[in-house]
Amino acid sequence: MSLVARPREAVADTASEFAAARAQISGLQAALRKATEEWNRAESKLEDTVWSIQNAEKEISRLERESTHAIETLQERAVLAFQAGRTGSLDALLSSGSISELSDRIEFLSQIAQSDADLAILADTAAERIRQRQDDLRRLRVQQADDARQLGSRQRELDQRLSALQARVNELSRRLRQEEV
Repeated sequence: MSLVARPREAVADTASEFAAARAQISGLQAALRKATEEWNRAESKLEDTVWSIQNAEKEISRLERESTHAIETLQERAVLAFQAGRTGSLDALLSSGSISELSDRIEFLSQIAQSDADLAILADTAAERIRQRQDDLRRLRVQQADDARQLGSRQRELDQRLSALQARVNELSRRLRQEEV
């Protein structure tokens, strides 16, 4: 009787070990799914950060062009004003032939002055926005490095869990082959 009991015990032990192994594999698969979801979130976050960096760089370039154009225009006007001398505006006003012409010239000079003021404000505003976007860009690059580290960490975790699952499957396959022999 002891000869018959032993194989039944061995079969029962093997069956309970396989049931435990199935539960362990299910747990490993769930952990693998969770790690995969975390990796996907980290990858998506990194992509969002890269996109934000690209947009910030484009905006900085646009703002730099805007600022440069405004400054160059102001410099050109300053050169023209210097070449005309201080009396250019005064002469234009004093040489008016009528009150209507004087009024038109005053309006014209006022529009030029307002345009110059607008250009100066545009240049200042663009310079401030450039500083802000450069600060944003620095923060985004730090965020990108952090996102890349997180993605790498998630990848390593995923690889480890996948390796553990594969090792368990290999061990069970080996034992199953041994049981069949």
